[in-house]
Amino acid sequence: MDMTEWLEHARQLLRRVHHPAIATASNAGQPWNTPVFAVYDVALNFFWSSDPEAQHSRNIAANGRAFLVFFDSLTGRDGGLYIETTVEQLSDPAEIGAAIVNMSNVRGRPLSLEKFMRDSGQRIYRAKPVRAWINHAIKDPAGDFVVDQRYQIDLDELRQDLAK
Repeated sequence: MDMTEWLEHARQLLRRVHHPAIATASNAGQPWNTPVFAVYDVALNFFWSSDPEAQHSRNIAANGRAFLVFFDSLTGRDGGLYIETTVEQLSDPAEIGAAIVNMSNVRGRPLSLEKFMRDSGQRIYRAKPVRAWINHAIKDPAGDFVVDQRYQIDLDELRQDLAK
C-alpha cells in the first residue's frame, strides 16, 4: 500500500469504528486501557463521556495524555490507527454542547446537556491529536506474521475528506 491508501484506510477506520481503546497511564506509570464510545469533529478532535472518577479519567486529570487505537476487530485486516493525544475534560457549556450534538448525531439519539453538567456522573473529554500512525503486518505465504510495520500519518492529510 502507498501513503494514499494508508490515509484512506485510516479514514475508513475512523468512520467505521466508534469504540476505540483509550490507553492512559498514572503518574507512577501504571497502564490502563478502556474502550469508549467516541466521535470526532472536522479538526480531528475526539470526544467521549466518562465518569471523572474512572481510572482512565483520573489518569487524564493527572497528566493530560492518552493514546487512542482504532482497530476493526471484526475483520482484523490491514492493522489499526494509533493516535497520540493530549486530553482535557471540557467545562465550557458551549464546547460541551457542540460535542453532545456530534455524539447524538452518531448515536442516532439526542443527549441532554444536563447529563454532563453539575452533579452528573459523566463529563465530556476532548482529545487533540499530536501524532498518528497506521500499522501493517507483513505475512509469509502461510499467513503468519513476519514483521509489523508502522507508518506515520500526516494529521493534516488525514483530516481531509473526513467530513464526507
